Amino acid sequence: MLRFSSLGFLALFGSILIFLLQSIVSLTSKDFAWKKLRFVDVLDPKYYGWMNDITILNFNTYSDYVINMPLYALLFCLTVLFFIMSGLFEK
Repeated sequence: MLRFSSLGFLALFGSILIFLLQSIVSLTSKDFAWKKLRFVDVLDPKYYGWMNDITILNFNTYSDYVINMPLYALLFCLTVLFFIMSGLFEK
């Protein structure tokens, strides 16, 4: 296995792990609410504040969408991207 496919499997494992842990937490809590872990929740706001200053090609809208996605969905999208790159660039 080469680097893109290895990164794809790592992102897939992380996505499944986060999804399972979040589902277990939501099942064991009293209020039975699904709590989404997002990229915004992981980092301090000072690290992604620079994205609002960029006005090139609606980058603000796209970056806000990506950092507010659930983390397991973001990792799954990275999995798909890495597997596509693995099929295209590695022989």
